Amino acid sequence: MKLNSINNKKIVFIIVLFTFLLYGNSIKNGYSMDDSYVTVTNDKIPNNPRIEKGLKGIPVIFSTHYMFNEKQKAEYRPIPLTTFAVEYEIFGSNPHVSHFINVLIYCFSNIVVYLVLFQLFNRFSVFFPILVTLLFMAHPIHTEVVNNIKCRDELLSFLFGITSFYFIIKYVEIKKIIYILASVLLITLSLLSKKTGLIFIPLIPITLYYFFNLKLRQIIYLSLLVSIGYVFYNLIEVLCLNSAETNRTIVFFENPLEYDNNFVSRVSLVFYSIGYYLKLLVLPNPLCCYYGYNTIPINEWGSPIVIFSIIVYASLLIFIIIKVKQKNVLSFSILVYLLGIFPFSNLIAIAPGIIAERFIYFASFGFCISVVYLFFVALKVDISNVNLKLRELPFLFKGIFILVFIIFFLLTFLRNKKWKSELSIYETDVAAFPNSCNLQYMLGNIYYNNYFNTTDENLKVVYKEKSVNYYKKAAIYMNEGATKYPKDIVNQNNLGTLYINVFNDPKSALPLFENVLKTNPLHKEARFNKAFCLEKLNMTDSAIVLYEKILEEKPIDLVSYFRLKDLYFLKKKYKLVVNNAKLALRDYPNNFKLYIDVGNGYMLLNDTINGLKYFNIALTKDPNNFGLKKSIENMEKLHN
Repeated sequence: MKLNSINNKKIVFIIVLFTFLLYGNSIKNGYSMDDSYVTVTNDKIPNNPRIEKGLKGIPVIFSTHYMFNEKQKAEYRPIPLTTFAVEYEIFGSNPHVSHFINVLIYCFSNIVVYLVLFQLFNRFSVFFPILVTLLFMAHPIHTEVVNNIKCRDELLSFLFGITSFYFIIKYVEIKKIIYILASVLLITLSLLSKKTGLIFIPLIPITLYYFFNLKLRQIIYLSLLVSIGYVFYNLIEVLCLNSAETNRTIVFFENPLEYDNNFVSRVSLVFYSIGYYLKLLVLPNPLCCYYGYNTIPINEWGSPIVIFSIIVYASLLIFIIIKVKQKNVLSFSILVYLLGIFPFSNLIAIAPGIIAERFIYFASFGFCISVVYLFFVALKVDISNVNLKLRELPFLFKGIFILVFIIFFLLTFLRNKKWKSELSIYETDVAAFPNSCNLQYMLGNIYYNNYFNTTDENLKVVYKEKSVNYYKKAAIYMNEGATKYPKDIVNQNNLGTLYINVFNDPKSALPLFENVLKTNPLHKEARFNKAFCLEKLNMTDSAIVLYEKILEEKPIDLVSYFRLKDLYFLKKKYKLVVNNAKLALRDYPNNFKLYIDVGNGYMLLNDTINGLKYFNIALTKDPNNFGLKKSIENMEKLHN
């Protein structure tokens, strides 16, 4: 059955309308979880060096990793970062533009999903591809990929991948080489957006087998042609990336398998993960922006979810094996679902957060095909009737689908509001998932920062109380992690930092930092933290020794320098103050505070001439410092 162009336009219009009805309220949201990693979230204090360069930053984007900072560098996803650079060049830091673009990408994806389904199921009633598309676009599991600006990589990878898939189908029907070229280009762009685009490569031979009467060699030939996109992706990465070295640190609360990777734990977690994914697709409430430890347990073979998962997935595999030769639609949709689930099951690769809603964006495509197909079969609606009219659909059929759509619409619409900001999404989700270590920790960080960034004393009290409360809850799980996974030095360092900076308990913090340094003696943060602990414990001489060792490295660590400077003043070691400040000036010649330190050191050594000399240099570095200017005038009067 071929729809006329008017009907096609109507359906596309409905898809666009429903997409913006579903997600239009997300456009007014601000920046949220991890958005600062991919774009500039503050025009006044730009926080993303590559993106703030705009178009000029694109060469740097293509030559560096997606995750790129002092501590970590991993993945290669230049396309989404390029879109953010272009966006910043035109609009500056504007979350509403970013949200609109995410909704627009999602809208285009939904249109292509419909076109693909219409091509594949052209022997079915048109209501089948329409209902699958509507269910897919309304499913609340997609709220993360649309609302979280950072997830544009997932949106683009899917859009390019599904469009590549569409052009392969067009090539099989029309045999124009332009469709093959377009498919290869798009699969390359999909991979350059995120490697989940790889899922579309095995999808092609599966689909060609199920829906087209092609010989095996033709299927292999077309699959290999599209796979050239993967070759192009690797060539671009090799030629453009300035360093192939990667360094991605996974903390225990992201995924304990990083530190407890025995076979029993892994297989248990695999079944729990894929079982929980199925639960989320069937009952998408409550949702969570971050699961991780201790929301998703490991080594829980007796868990109902694990047992349920083993039974269900074993049954699905048996069904596929039985029906594969019959080219059954349900077996195809299950294969698509499994193809999307498998990479994120924790079986081959360890997934950050253990599970995440964005990870099953592709899998939900296969799930929706299965559900709608079963819906037709269960209610005995003739799916092969290409002339089926809307009025001919049973009342129960229409009523159930409308009810499901309304429920999904409301869940999606309300969930969008929770993504208004980091604070709103974290506080919403921690109420439903109080065992999430990382949610508790991130909320503590937000209120801790708010405490230092407000001048309102009443708010300071509130922020401090809330930060301590969330940190205490996080510390319970972090202590569990320190005991269970002693190799996780990042967790131990973070926990120690909480003890010393938030709970004012250097005695509990010190052994944690010492454990970190046993594993990595050159760990910069742990060395400073240990020295700070010693200082807090009044072990001043030991703290001085450790600070001095830290300052032997170049460039000098200014935070350690200032701590050491205070201790030198305390010990009246004024010559060391002068010498260290001069050493620091070699690395930081424009830091006016260092000149003041030299000046103060000289003044306390009764060397007024050199003291005034360095104070005057400091004034040239900070000419608007009227307090310093007044002090210099007073000292010059006394000297004269």
